[in-house]
Amino acid sequence: MPQIANRLRRPLDPSLLGLPHSGVAMLASAIAAACDQPFALMRARIKAALARAALDPDLLTPEQRQKAQQLMQQREERMQERMQKHSQQQTQQQPQQ
Repeated sequence: MPQIANRLRRPLDPSLLGLPHSGVAMLASAIAAACDQPFALMRARIKAALARAALDPDLLTPEQRQKAQQLMQQREERMQERMQKHSQQQTQQQPQQ
């Protein structure tokens, strides 16, 4: 597996951009680059790369793209709910002065 990871970390070969499915190469390259970042930044960069990939008409059919967008929206809503719940718990746990 390390050999594959090292191969992905190489810069994207410009000759791949002309291929019909260059979006896959660009996605793999973006994810590999994100993996070299601190966790919070890595997560954000991977999420952004996947969001861009979901919009690529060569990677997904319109139905798949719609489903992917719905799933990303649901995930974002769940994340917001968790953050609000965590914030409320932190507020409740603060000592009263």
